[in-house]
Amino acid sequence: MTEKETFALQIPDGVFKVDPGIPLGDMLIQIQRQFPPFNFYFNKPEGMSTNDFLMLNKPVPFKYYFEYGQIKRWFSSVISQAQADYKAGNVERAIWAYETLLEQRYPNYKPYDLLISIYRKQKDFENEQRVLRHSIDFFSKLRESQRKYVLSLAREYNMEWKALEYIEAGKKIWYYGGAFVVYDPVGVMGKWENRYKTSYNNEKLEILGAPFC
Repeated sequence: MTEKETFALQIPDGVFKVDPGIPLGDMLIQIQRQFPPFNFYFNKPEGMSTNDFLMLNKPVPFKYYFEYGQIKRWFSSVISQAQADYKAGNVERAIWAYETLLEQRYPNYKPYDLLISIYRKQKDFENEQRVLRHSIDFFSKLRESQRKYVLSLAREYNMEWKALEYIEAGKKIWYYGGAFVVYDPVGVMGKWENRYKTSYNNEKLEILGAPFC
């Protein structure tokens, strides 16, 4: 079995509608946007914990988590393989796995940051710069898309003030029960931008590539 066959994934028809042939990371985001809208707990009684609120109201049917989990588990398997390979000294295979996550537009910055670190340790500055530029571009667009989406949801429930409070403080906003992040400030962005500019004398980084919805 080849590495690509090992990481193969089949998504069955179900409650979600996704565009065929798109990267799995984009599919993950499309699915997140089809979950019942997050209402910022606007109707949670004062003094009630979020866990008690979720147990009582159950705003999300289990089948949503089941299908969403199939893609999440695929990403988790790639990440676990990369970590195991790197720990075992098989750096090239770890790089291949992390590059697979980039190719599939995985919407979490940690594997990108690890890949940047690996290339830096190898003194492979060309690939470090490539991944830095890709990461800054990708997560700048994703963060802006998430910001617009979160604020549009918040306005529906008269909770825009709450969303802005988190955004301006640089805090993550989580979906019900912490199922996934609906807004991520990407705390490493400043580090990436500084590294890109100071290491390569790049005065300006244009944001390129495919946009998010």
